[in-house]
Amino acid sequence: MSPMKTLRSQGWLASAPPEFRDAVLARSDVMTYRNGETVYNAGDPPGAIYGILDGALELHLHRIDASNSLAFISGPGAWHGDLASTLGRTRMLTVTTRGPCQLLRLRRDELVRICAEQPCGWREIARLLATNMATTFEVVGLLRIQDIAERVARALLLLAQPERGAPRVVRASQADIATIIQVSRSAVAARLAEFEARGYLTRGYGTIVLSEPAALEGMFGQGESAELP
Repeated sequence: MSPMKTLRSQGWLASAPPEFRDAVLARSDVMTYRNGETVYNAGDPPGAIYGILDGALELHLHRIDASNSLAFISGPGAWHGDLASTLGRTRMLTVTTRGPCQLLRLRRDELVRICAEQPCGWREIARLLATNMATTFEVVGLLRIQDIAERVARALLLLAQPERGAPRVVRASQADIATIIQVSRSAVAARLAEFEARGYLTRGYGTIVLSEPAALEGMFGQGESAELP
């Protein structure tokens, strides 16, 4: 799948009206980044929204120790920067690249212009805001789950990205997952090992392929951590 087709078929724009989707894609700039580059920092003025064509972005919390600031990892099809760009307020998160990354940048003035031209514009922006807000609530909700196995399972499903449609792939290390869900790395490793033994997933170097997502979903509320080491 070509990078531009990714944004047409995955994430926010995939469900947008064709005329709105075409306007966003036509008026955006393609930006290329190296590994570890900063897209924007918390406190920066609003400038644009960014769609991931290829690669991944790390979202970091503001005023948190750098070793413990990772809040989420997004892959192709995701868009970020919508809250600051819509409200005209400063950025609330720091966003950096994970590996080489290609982004589509829609400047705030173009975003406002498109929404003025198309009746569906602000509705689509509201849908993007709602989608990203729902993800935020899910990430926060992870920290309230007492059962560690369920917390890990939900994190895997939330972080999973389709790889050319299937299977779903988590491009994160055990340490990343541990930081995001605020448990020890050893606890994450133990649960992943158990899930792999059951055939739910396959671990690789920096990646986890979800073989049986439905099995992970079936664990919710089941209190499986009592059975795990």
